[in-house]
Amino acid sequence: MKNNIKMFADDTKIGSKISSETDSYLLQEDSNSIQLWCQMWLLKLHPDKCKVMHVGHSYQTTYLIEDYGSSRILQRTEEEKDFGVYVDPGAAEFEYTEFVELSLSLS
Repeated sequence: MKNNIKMFADDTKIGSKISSETDSYLLQEDSNSIQLWCQMWLLKLHPDKCKVMHVGHSYQTTYLIEDYGSSRILQRTEEEKDFGVYVDPGAAEFEYTEFVELSLSLS
């Protein structure tokens, strides 16, 4: 794993400073690694709850997730609530960052 990863209960977040195409590629690779780890441990990601948030830049990046054997583009979000705190792209301390959120389905 090349980026910061936070896991709690059924949520996983990967954060990365994106300043080049290589950074975006490494973020996708980490997402792929987590997807493979979930498959190995028979955990299922919930594609409808998986999202990406772009903060502080306008790069046109797209991230994918596997959904029953086909690739699906992660939906973009403008605001997320974590532990009762809202995070939005206007947060200055997250300049040029992207967060990929992967949610497990434990049912």
